[in-house]
Amino acid sequence: MKGRLAVLGLVCATAGFGQYSYDYSKRPVIQDSARWNTNGGSNVNISDVLTFSGAGGSLIDLPAISGTNSSDYEVKSTLAGLSSGSTFIHFHRASSGTVQAGSGSYVSVELAVPFPYASPGPATLNINQSVGGSVATLGSLMVTATSGMVLRTVIWGTSLWVYINDVQVWAGTVTASAGNPGVGGYGMPAGAGFVAVALGHHDVLPTYDVYRSNLRSSSTPTQVLLQWAGVTDDTNGVGLWAYVLSRLDPATGLYSQVQTLLQADAVDNSVQAATQYSYSLTALDFHGNASVPLLFTVTTPPAQAVDPRRTGLKTSGVYWGGGAEQIDMLSGNVHFSVPLIRPQGRTGWTVPVDLIYDSQFWRQDAGNNWKFGSVQGFGLGWKIQAGSVTPYYTQWYNGVDHYVFTDNTGAEYRLDVNTNGIWSSAESIYVWFDANANQLHFKDGSFWVMGCTSGGTNNDAGSMYPTVIEDSNGNKVLVSYVAGGGLPAGQTNTSSKIASIEDVRGKGFASYTFTYGPTGVTIGNSIGTPEVWTLNYGSIPAMNPPFGADGVAWGGATTVASVTGAMGTSHTFTYDASGSGELTRVDFPDGGHIRWVYGTATYSGSRLLREVVQRYVANSGSAAEWGPYAFTHDDSGNTNPTIHANTTLLDASGVGAKTWKFTLPDGNAGHAWKVGLVSDFLQKSSAAVPTAVLTHDSYVWSLNSSSIPYVSGSTTVLDEGTAGAKTMSATMAVDGYGNSLSQSVTDYAGTVVRTWASSYLHTGNTAYANAYLRNRVVSSSVADNSSNTVTLATNTYDAGSLAWVNSAAEFDPVQGAISNHVRGNV
Repeated sequence: MKGRLAVLGLVCATAGFGQYSYDYSKRPVIQDSARWNTNGGSNVNISDVLTFSGAGGSLIDLPAISGTNSSDYEVKSTLAGLSSGSTFIHFHRASSGTVQAGSGSYVSVELAVPFPYASPGPATLNINQSVGGSVATLGSLMVTATSGMVLRTVIWGTSLWVYINDVQVWAGTVTASAGNPGVGGYGMPAGAGFVAVALGHHDVLPTYDVYRSNLRSSSTPTQVLLQWAGVTDDTNGVGLWAYVLSRLDPATGLYSQVQTLLQADAVDNSVQAATQYSYSLTALDFHGNASVPLLFTVTTPPAQAVDPRRTGLKTSGVYWGGGAEQIDMLSGNVHFSVPLIRPQGRTGWTVPVDLIYDSQFWRQDAGNNWKFGSVQGFGLGWKIQAGSVTPYYTQWYNGVDHYVFTDNTGAEYRLDVNTNGIWSSAESIYVWFDANANQLHFKDGSFWVMGCTSGGTNNDAGSMYPTVIEDSNGNKVLVSYVAGGGLPAGQTNTSSKIASIEDVRGKGFASYTFTYGPTGVTIGNSIGTPEVWTLNYGSIPAMNPPFGADGVAWGGATTVASVTGAMGTSHTFTYDASGSGELTRVDFPDGGHIRWVYGTATYSGSRLLREVVQRYVANSGSAAEWGPYAFTHDDSGNTNPTIHANTTLLDASGVGAKTWKFTLPDGNAGHAWKVGLVSDFLQKSSAAVPTAVLTHDSYVWSLNSSSIPYVSGSTTVLDEGTAGAKTMSATMAVDGYGNSLSQSVTDYAGTVVRTWASSYLHTGNTAYANAYLRNRVVSSSVADNSSNTVTLATNTYDAGSLAWVNSAAEFDPVQGAISNHVRGNV
């Protein structure tokens, strides 16, 4: 059996040292010289708190730790009274006379609290090794330190793992092979020190295994999703720490780690279409013991088998709705947003920060349910963010496979075109993530500094969020974030939850503040605008997938019940009564509401997805509903569909219908980029077939020089199918940054009547291209069919001297230096 970390009080004659200790040998009280070697004399203060004052001291455990190897063990302590200049130390493999740095032989983990310090706050964690008084640093990192934090260090063989509050912060190797554990420190005032110390042998038995019968998988051409029943450590174990997912590298024949996971699910976003992957899944305890690996394979579908689920507002998508409601005509996702705040730069540019919701967070594959809408601090399906960038890896030693950029609507774009560490997308988005500088650039010269990385136990751990949003003139908006789940409160900028935003109106102070409580979120401001909000939470006690149960207990979930503005009026939200969490109704502050009914669509491979099928609206609280607006699909010729062939929306009056048609897979992997793009838009007098087509727009999609899709041609037919039918068309060419180079319009007689042409500042000018100023028009003209040309605009940029702007916190004096004339100012 595994050894259990037994609890034992270390009691002084007058007062207890700490409240508990685990010790397999059940040794006597701390003053027993057979147990402890006390170094530092009067500098060791044994009371309710073990304090090492002044020049410091140590307690080195003398009897051998029981277990397989007496030099393999854990030291665990709870720290109190952290104060400026104090240092707290765990000793491993120490000689009995070890005191502190430079005395004796040992391995140490030292938490050095800086001067000045306010709890919680940053501190330095140093990992050192001393051989006969000669000290070498094995590692050093910044952590957030706070009173009550638990420091846990485990050594076995040549391995040393360090945890703070059960979150691993360091793992490395040591060369010291033998010696005893202990604790020590120096510079601690009265009341500071260790309130609990525990010693225990190294656990050598693994956790329980993950079984194949408890594993489920789902895949798209670029993603493998895995879920399994969570396991535990055995009764006498030290506890489950994490799961490790590894993937077989065909080149080496070895399994290499892909992810370390704190929850029983994983996503591998670094896969290719139509490929079989071999995986290994193990469970790890806090002492590094691994379960028997579960080996399995997953084969991804072909490139054109796109995921029908789609959230946010994609630049290449088509949507219909009223106001804050946008329904995706391809996927049937309901996107709803509540505008919250608009931080501003000096020149009036704004950063939209909205509360957004997307309905498609359930999917079923072959009878297995999948929930994607993990709560990130606001409620199931809801987000508040300016945007994010998330790295995905093939294997750790190969580095990043690609990044995913998520915009403020929740739309996701894969950044997988890597040019010397600058990552861009082959989708219809023009952003560039500079992994070397950790900056996300836009083609207007603005950029984000991704200074926040979500960590701890957050669902989005590893995702990066902007802490500086800056334009080409150095004007900034500053964003800070709260600590991630499981991390000390002072370890800021480690989650997606915004703490404060400072814009030009803040004048060095927070313009907006976010306060998180058990019942909701409060957004306040110091700038006197009505952008003051209260988000009130609701809850779902036990979730029920909309497709029916599959044997998995989904637990409860947090929802957003209402959002109340400065005037006391509210948006209120109603969810599916059966417990799926789907948003079914929004009531507006001025009265009236929108209501949705969802249905289940069946796709290739028995994949089920929820989509809107009916929509109702009322214009006041007392008015009757108007509806339904009905959404239907004709997939009769679309056998084994991966997406819908079309969507028809019938007006609630029964008069008037709109149909969107989409490009379907054609079996050519090189055409995968076309799948799901709108090909036709028809407006008819009714949904009946046949019926008169009032207008019919068709679209031609092409790839620009950066291999990014764009609409290169369109045709509009009026009164199609009648003797009076008329046709007009347009063509367009764009550059590699999506800027229009030329555009022509052909009238209903088939004559080219207008041709526009534009040129841009970055063309042939590397200084502007390198500064990401890639959308400034130099000239624009229009010509008729008689070769008459009119110049619409001629622009020059950055002429003359620049004026100095006061270097306030929301201004970048480096970016804004007057010597920098590459700005793109007309």
